[in-house]
Amino acid sequence: MKAIENIKLSSSQKRKLSIFILMILLLAGAIAGTLMVCMGKDDVFSSPDSMFYEFIRNYSKKTTAELFLCSLKPMIIILLLQFISGFFAIGQPIAVGTIILKGVVSGISASAVYLNYGARGAAVNLVMLVPFVLISSFILIMGARESVRFSNHFFRFAVGKQNDTEVRPEIKLYCLRFAVLILFSLIISAADSVLTGLLDGLLIPKN
Repeated sequence: MKAIENIKLSSSQKRKLSIFILMILLLAGAIAGTLMVCMGKDDVFSSPDSMFYEFIRNYSKKTTAELFLCSLKPMIIILLLQFISGFFAIGQPIAVGTIILKGVVSGISASAVYLNYGARGAAVNLVMLVPFVLISSFILIMGARESVRFSNHFFRFAVGKQNDTEVRPEIKLYCLRFAVLILFSLIISAADSVLTGLLDGLLIPKN
């Protein structure tokens, strides 16, 4: 993403290009996650002992509060990683990596639904997973973009191409933008938990 800063494009064009690249990486991650399930190699994510287990979507019986936390927790963890990586001169790979991670776990989650519910899984994914994945992915892409952009300020400062007086005014704006992203995460997670609770037993068979 650092290379984008050197391309002779307008600010709007650079923004669109960076978002497009992140979307491609997200899609690549989703394909990789799907292939992992098809090849039976998803244990690194789906095993209860895995550090990535909490990122995988599942539809076991939960209360509305539990559903809310399950939707919100992965987003908050990724947003915090993005936020923190923005304060490092070489934090760009971490921010970009979170989008690939989002794609992988989304691919695994969607594939697992098909494996668990068969033909019914198509409806479950279409109604309950895809809308949440699309909106949450957009939020996280915005977070990754902000993180990379802010990290680039520190990189330029580290190599002597920018002074600290240019970085300081950006800090408050950076924090504000992530606060807004967290607020959106709360809203989408609340909506998702309500929708999942309403459709429990309708699209998802009760055990």
